Amino acid sequence: MLKNNDLQSKHFRGDFLVSNGALIKCSNFEFEKLSKQPFVYEVIRVISSVPLFLEDHFERFERSMRIAAISNPFLFSEINATLQLLINSNSIENGNIKIVYPALSKTSTSGLTAFFIPHKYPDSEQYRKGVEIVTLIQSRPNPNAKISNPDLRKQADEIIANRNVFEVLLIEESGIITECSRANIFFIKQDQIITSPESLILKGITREYIFKICNQNGISLKEKIIHQSNLQHVNATFITGTSPKVLPVCKIDEYSYTTDNPLLLKVMELYNKEIDKYISKKKAQ
Repeated sequence: MLKNNDLQSKHFRGDFLVSNGALIKCSNFEFEKLSKQPFVYEVIRVISSVPLFLEDHFERFERSMRIAAISNPFLFSEINATLQLLINSNSIENGNIKIVYPALSKTSTSGLTAFFIPHKYPDSEQYRKGVEIVTLIQSRPNPNAKISNPDLRKQADEIIANRNVFEVLLIEESGIITECSRANIFFIKQDQIITSPESLILKGITREYIFKICNQNGISLKEKIIHQSNLQHVNATFITGTSPKVLPVCKIDEYSYTTDNPLLLKVMELYNKEIDKYISKKKAQ
C-alpha cells in the first residue's frame, strides 16, 4: 500500500488542497477513499495564476453532473473562490487543477475537492515535429460526461508507456474513430478540417475554441463520421486538450503526417492568441 507521502507525490502537486471549502494539507487527505468511487471531474489549466476558460469548464461540469443525475449545488463564484484559494495557498502560478465531485452524491451539497495535479506539457520540439499516437479498439459508455473511467485510463496509460507514444486514439469496434484518451482529434484534408461528431465524444473546451476561431476566420471545419480506413487519406492531424493545447500528430500507427501544414500552423497560432486574450482580460478585471 502506498504511504501518504507516496500518494501525495503521485496524485497531488503542492502542499494544500481544498475540500468542502476547507484548506487541507495534502499529506492529511485520504485520497484512497476518493479514488474508490466514480466521480465527475474537470481538469483546468492555470497560466499566470489565471484558471483558463473557467466559465466553459464550469458549464461542462454542470452538464456532466446533469448527465450523472446529480443536482449541482455550486455557483460559479464558489468554484472560482475555491480555485483562487488553492492557487494562492500553494503559490503555484502555472499548472493543472483537478476538481472532483462523487458521482454517487445525488443530492449532497458537500464533496467538492480541488487540488493541483502533476502535469506533463509538450515541449517545443513536440510542437514542431509532432507526436506519435496509436489506436485502441475501445469506447466510452457515456462519452458526453466527464466521469472517471479508471479501467480505460489504466489500459491507455499502459499502452502509452509500453509503446512510448504520446496518446491513444479510441476506435469503436465498427472502425469509427471517436477521440483520444485525454484529447479530441482533428484531421486536415486539403483545405478542410474534420472532426468526430459531438455525440461520439467528450466536448473538450479546447475543441470548442477551435470551432470558434475557425468560424471567426473563415476556416472550413466539419463534423463527420471518420473511419479508421480514412487515416491513410488525410494530409495532417492534430489533437487538442487542456495540457497539449493544439498539438500536431506526426504518426498514427503506420501512417505518417506532415506537421508544417499551413492550416494546422494557423490554427495553433490563433488558439494561442485566444489564450493570451483571455488571460489579459482576466488580469485587467
